[in-house]
Amino acid sequence: MGALLLASCIPPSASAVESPRILGWEDLKVTVKFEDPFEALTGEQLMKLSLYARVQGMLESRPTKVSGGMAREAEEAKALLR
Repeated sequence: MGALLLASCIPPSASAVESPRILGWEDLKVTVKFEDPFEALTGEQLMKLSLYARVQGMLESRPTKVSGGMAREAEEAKALLR
């Protein structure tokens, strides 16, 4: 009786045997659209942004390694990005 009760709980579509679907790389590829905030930046602006981010990261992790000149250069880079 337990087997009969269990069989009655399985939906008909789940008990049907389907043939396996073969997937390739093209089936797994997804195109994601997004707005790239760096797309409009020039090469020079990207370099300034990189410099600023690097110095900020150093200030957070190793503040004693940042010289006054590095801090000034990062602030100048930040001002040019506005």
